[in-house]
Amino acid sequence: MNNLKKGLSLFLAALFVMASTLIATPVKAAEAAKVDLPTIDLAVVEHNPVYVGETQDFYVTSNYEGKVQYRAWLKQDDGSWVALTDGYSEAVDAQTPYKITSDVKYKEGNNIVVLWVKRAGVEAKYSKNHPTFGKVEWDSYYIVNMAKCTEFDADKDIKGADINIAVDGTKVTVSGDYAYRINAKNLETGKYEEIVTNYTQGSVERTLPEGRYIIYAHAIKALDADKEYTTADYDAWKLAVVDLKEEAKTVSIFNTELIPGATVGSKVKVSMTDEGKAEYANAAKFQVLMNGEAHSAIATLGEATIVYPAINEGAEVTVELLDKDGNVLVTAPVKVGESYSVQKKAEEKPAENVDYKVTATLVPGATVGAKVKVETEKAYSGVAKFQVFINGEAHSAVATLGEATIVYPAVKAGDNVTVKLIAEDGKTVVKTLENVVVSE
Repeated sequence: MNNLKKGLSLFLAALFVMASTLIATPVKAAEAAKVDLPTIDLAVVEHNPVYVGETQDFYVTSNYEGKVQYRAWLKQDDGSWVALTDGYSEAVDAQTPYKITSDVKYKEGNNIVVLWVKRAGVEAKYSKNHPTFGKVEWDSYYIVNMAKCTEFDADKDIKGADINIAVDGTKVTVSGDYAYRINAKNLETGKYEEIVTNYTQGSVERTLPEGRYIIYAHAIKALDADKEYTTADYDAWKLAVVDLKEEAKTVSIFNTELIPGATVGSKVKVSMTDEGKAEYANAAKFQVLMNGEAHSAIATLGEATIVYPAINEGAEVTVELLDKDGNVLVTAPVKVGESYSVQKKAEEKPAENVDYKVTATLVPGATVGAKVKVETEKAYSGVAKFQVFINGEAHSAVATLGEATIVYPAVKAGDNVTVKLIAEDGKTVVKTLENVVVSE
């Protein structure tokens, strides 16, 4: 969680200059030393600039362990106050970026936004009677001095509010009437994606590894083909905190077919699809089961076998796919005459610029070879399994991270091995790490 907050803060503060947009005023939480009170440690506007008649949203986090609630007020240039929220928000995790939305339209001049936070479900530390809103309460508050709000000039200005950020699985698209670029930071790993300075007219998209990100869309009014752009070149921007997740797709593994002409029982044929052959390259045979018992002989895929007693199309059976040696690869419930399909995530690509760190530890109790457990420093996207190699050859089976596998011949503490980090499918190598030292 701390990475998430720190990542959002550093991303905005260090990578992109926004001092002219909002200025943080220290939180006033007097006499808070003896009470664990939440304090807002990050507040950032959703888009910039904001023009007369536009609305504005905020992303906020708080330095607190637990649930909090937020409330927001706007003090306009004429001194009047407007509530940006209808009382306090629902209870939310303090360290997860929370979006405060409002339909209040900003007026011309210098506006100030005051964000209040309190512990969820308990009475706040402080309260007072407000001349406009009556009794109000808070644990601490945070002041945002907004950049001066002006009238929009279509000849020279562009609107950050008009930038469209759309998410589809792990693809982010930014579009509108201007030229755009997309930059992103993974708030879970703390890693920046490759910084992009080039603009694309009309729309631009990026596909990223799964995770929670801050998406930062820059815009310029029109593209200058002769200019080399830098991170400081933009006329407007908009940001969003999003969760990117690869959507599962349906993969057909095999088809079943009732074949006419059986004199006893029923003829059933099982045939692999092209996708199924790719998923189960070693599949060579099949057998039909009902109620947990075999009701056919083992047959070659693509050929028919007799199922006894006879069954009708639509009957519910179980098909076992086997390799050439008779080892079961998959057990699949299916109706005769239909296909068996699975939901499968698209193959994950390793994140760029990730510093993979692993440990290989000896586990006592091996009667042959050596038991070695491989663990990663933290969870890495797309990594679920491992395999140990010595001198370029596999010396263990593929095993689940955090569990032990037999390495043969035995290795001892101090030996160097190569560890391949592998995806959930047990085949895709995400990263190869050489010279991993085995420890006790």
